[in-house]
Amino acid sequence: MSRLVLGVVVLLVAAGCARTPADTPTPPTTAEVRPSPGATEWMANLCAAATDLRTGLWTSAKDTEPLRQRLRDQLGTAADEVDATLSELAAIAAAPVDGGDMAVTQFGNELTDLRDALVRGRDELDALPTDASDERLGQVVGKVWPDAAARAADPFAGVKVSDAMRDAATGFDCAPFSF
Repeated sequence: MSRLVLGVVVLLVAAGCARTPADTPTPPTTAEVRPSPGATEWMANLCAAATDLRTGLWTSAKDTEPLRQRLRDQLGTAADEVDATLSELAAIAAAPVDGGDMAVTQFGNELTDLRDALVRGRDELDALPTDASDERLGQVVGKVWPDAAARAADPFAGVKVSDAMRDAATGFDCAPFSF
């Protein structure tokens, strides 16, 4: 009987120590794919344009003038910064990464819409009577500025970024962005 118990214990210990094929690590089947230097440089250019946009939108306000003029200047300067970013996007070469050209087009379309909204907001401020209340000024800016602030916080929000672009986003310029 003791031999039987000893045999069962040995079998249980052996079974507990055995490895199943699923437990055995398998070596990787392919070598790690690294983006080309051109892809990394291209992505750095795209991220630099987004960084310039973010900085420009956050620094567009000046606080030395009456509220109406400050708001008008803020919308106008933000529209100018978006225009500058659109120019940067236009200067970026064709994408060496899958999805890059489509992402630049989508980003550009969204920025064009934002710029147009900022210009409309500035024009609405100009169209208000000179004695318009601060509340009325705030209502006009309140229709436009949340989109500008959201774009400054996350320039690539809503832009489809491919896995190849994410892989190429290894440089310093892309560090602030989560794709």
